[in-house]
Amino acid sequence: MTGFFKKEWYLIAKQLRFWVFFLLIYSALSTTGIWGGSMMAAMICVILFSAPMSLFSQDRMSHWDAFSAALPDGRRSAVRARYLFTLLLSVCCVLFAAAVSGLLYAFGLGTDTGLAELLVSGSASVALCLFFTAVLLPLLYRFGPEKARFIIILIYLILLGLVVGFFSLIPEAVIDDIGKNLHSLLPLLALLLLASLYGSYRLSLSIVRRQEF
Repeated sequence: MTGFFKKEWYLIAKQLRFWVFFLLIYSALSTTGIWGGSMMAAMICVILFSAPMSLFSQDRMSHWDAFSAALPDGRRSAVRARYLFTLLLSVCCVLFAAAVSGLLYAFGLGTDTGLAELLVSGSASVALCLFFTAVLLPLLYRFGPEKARFIIILIYLILLGLVVGFFSLIPEAVIDDIGKNLHSLLPLLALLLLASLYGSYRLSLSIVRRQEF
């Protein structure tokens, strides 16, 4: 699996330098209070959604799927490497944003609330994006990057409509209570996220094993 994992990084290396540059800018602007933490969260979401689609597009152009299928245990190793790459990329995004924010605060350039807002919004965005990535990866394996892009947008819009509709029907006092007690639900949310990623991995593996090249 090591070779497959290295391949992921080599394919994304040029884009990664581009993302690091913009992540640095967005972290600085968010921490100093010029932009809110939501801008930093949006940049993290862009990275985590763009990376898998870019990798799948490059695999299709180079016919890498057929090559990996010809290797011993190649299909499972390729799927496992892609999921591991996605997880490590999300962790790197949060750590990078935290490191930049810490440096800016060390030099007295941060606002009073910027650091906390940045870390909370960044971590929440990574968790949400990982959930959607868990939905996206099996779609990419099944339909390819072109069709999967439209399907995940449709799913996102449906879920967004359901969430907005749900919160519009319940009283504001209940929403405030949910916000105050949200920290107590974090272990459960983390467990659900890990379960969704594992289920996504098993589904992707099942799809890849049935594919013919």
